[in-house]
Amino acid sequence: MPELHFVDVGPDDEKDLRRWYDLVTAVHESDRAGDPLPGFATWAGQLRFPSPGSEPHLVLAEVESEVVGWFAQWLSTRENTDASPGEVEVHPAHRRRGYGRALVAEWTRRATALGRTRLIAEGTQSTGGAFATALGFRAVLADTQRRLDLRTVDQAELDRLLTDARSHAAGYSLVQWTGSTPDAYLPGMAALESRMTTDAPMDDLAWEQVVYDADRLREKEQVLEAWGTRRWTSVAVHDVSGDVVGSTTVGLHPDADEGAFQWQTIVSPEHRGHRLGLLLKLENLAFLRAHEPTVQTVDTWNADSNAPMLQVNLDMGFEVVRQWAEYELVL
Repeated sequence: MPELHFVDVGPDDEKDLRRWYDLVTAVHESDRAGDPLPGFATWAGQLRFPSPGSEPHLVLAEVESEVVGWFAQWLSTRENTDASPGEVEVHPAHRRRGYGRALVAEWTRRATALGRTRLIAEGTQSTGGAFATALGFRAVLADTQRRLDLRTVDQAELDRLLTDARSHAAGYSLVQWTGSTPDAYLPGMAALESRMTTDAPMDDLAWEQVVYDADRLREKEQVLEAWGTRRWTSVAVHDVSGDVVGSTTVGLHPDADEGAFQWQTIVSPEHRGHRLGLLLKLENLAFLRAHEPTVQTVDTWNADSNAPMLQVNLDMGFEVVRQWAEYELVL
């Protein structure tokens, strides 16, 4: 195998960020054709405007000045400081030459030097599973990517589902907004965001709760604004208490106006059983379509063990795109 040269990339390294995005695009076209791909500004924004409490490390791998692969560590500085979540990709034209193993070895070396004791990577089960297993990773969380095609969706069925969901949601009011959370709803939204790492199934993935308050949530939203990401949010408010008890958000990245992403949907445990999850997703989908008529698809990921949310997606008409998994390697 030719010798690899590792290049550390910073937020101001425009040339290397462009080379990184070119490789990401090549991998995407080879392995995930048809999936929406955020534009360069969003991709580079991961380094230029990192999420609060995160520390990104991006490394390109060169052979004779040609980029053949990359890896990144997306390190948390607040919770889960034993872990090194990351990604590894090799250009399709340079696979099966040992570069992937070399990239993981360098990732391991650097993670160990930073005091991290486990690597965590996400990959498709079809292309990444065998590679991860061969390197000693174990699958700790299985999830599935599903897509709702708005060009062929059964609108009559969505209308029927919405009518039924509304009939079960007496005592709750719907509030919607675009972009960042209004100040009045920040505390309630922060509380729901903090539940995403306790209520969502994690299977065998050990993950410390990521706790949000109003300030941290606002910081996260400011990062999304810097990336240029547009967002549509619907929340359920309990009429008696005035509490925000459920929420869902859809995001749309710049330069990718046809493919939206369904982000977290959550309902407080004490308010479940009123079909609020289904209501929120249906109302938010209508909200999105009213403002963004160019959107053709909505993609979402759910843990295979999250039966209630999977049923909501199936009822709405989401169809399987591909199987994914989180893989862990204890160092």
